[in-house]
Amino acid sequence: MTGITGMAVAAFLSILLYLSMENSYERKMDTITALLADNISPALLFGDTKAAREALATLRTVPEVQRVEVFDRNGNTFSQYAKSGELSISSHVFDYASYQSGFHFFSMEFTQVVPINAGANISEHAGTIVLQMNMQPAYQQLGFEIGALFLLSILSFLLNSKLLNLFQRSITRPLID
Repeated sequence: MTGITGMAVAAFLSILLYLSMENSYERKMDTITALLADNISPALLFGDTKAAREALATLRTVPEVQRVEVFDRNGNTFSQYAKSGELSISSHVFDYASYQSGFHFFSMEFTQVVPINAGANISEHAGTIVLQMNMQPAYQQLGFEIGALFLLSILSFLLNSKLLNLFQRSITRPLID
């Protein structure tokens, strides 16, 4: 019974760890995309691709950011950034269907699609940001933490079994003699 309880607790904590990781990445992406939208909005309005590239280049300090694409109000590629340096030379038109926004359980990428508003005029659409984060380091850390939970659960079960066996002998031996 102790083993089953320990494994159930470890499974429950594993789910909580996963949900916590997902929530943490969502908050981080919200912060990054909000900052990017504020910094890239003027570049989009004035057609300044150099300023947009400089704003995107600041993302090299964020190790999880894999790729960012900025599209203008017509959906054409305005600027790009990729951690690996692999950028598509040809521009393409933005299509919502080609980007599944969100966190997908076994995907190694977390994608967020954010519309950019034109400065003070919140109702005017200036463009779109597509941000992709690499989830591999997060999954590795999560796997390590879940493995540690289950290992502790197994060790706890073994220790409890040994202690229960000792207590059982100390109680039953005087009754037999």
